[in-house]
Amino acid sequence: MKRVKLFATLLTTLLLAAVGTTSVAATEHTTVVSGFEMYATSSQGRFSGTATGQGANGVSGGWSIVVDHSSLDPCFRMKLGEPCAVVYDGGFSLAETSPTIQLITGQFDSPGAVRAPQTNQLQLLNRGDNCTDQLFKITDGLSNVGTGSQRSSVGSSFVGYLWHHQRSFWGRCITYAATVQGTVVLNF
Repeated sequence: MKRVKLFATLLTTLLLAAVGTTSVAATEHTTVVSGFEMYATSSQGRFSGTATGQGANGVSGGWSIVVDHSSLDPCFRMKLGEPCAVVYDGGFSLAETSPTIQLITGQFDSPGAVRAPQTNQLQLLNRGDNCTDQLFKITDGLSNVGTGSQRSSVGSSFVGYLWHHQRSFWGRCITYAATVQGTVVLNF
């Protein structure tokens, strides 16, 4: 009888250990973001705006990002569309208001942390000749994405288009504002 109790106890312990170590599969949440650049230096941009969920698992709310990047100066000496700068660091946050209320955060991948098929790059798509708007494309993976302890570092990404709005002012081309629109895929 003692053997049966010991066997039952061991089996129960193994079962509980297996259940306790089983993780929940990450769910993909696709969101379209749009907003404005609130602050910029030659190596950092800060953006915020609205997020609109796409599909059954999309999340909506307010979002913000900080993008630490290399200088954009090489972009104006290269062919259009070629990678001309990289994202070094930065963070993403989305204050979800629909379908639930929660804060989702993540980090931009550094150049050494990029996993295929993701890329970490900025590309100039339009130089803004004759003082028209410049257009950049930002592509990077996101790591440590999620809420609280539910986090994932696989399969999340940010792809955005950044417009530098320019006008001629007293004979000089001045960037007076910047807007961004893109798609964020969050897996957590």
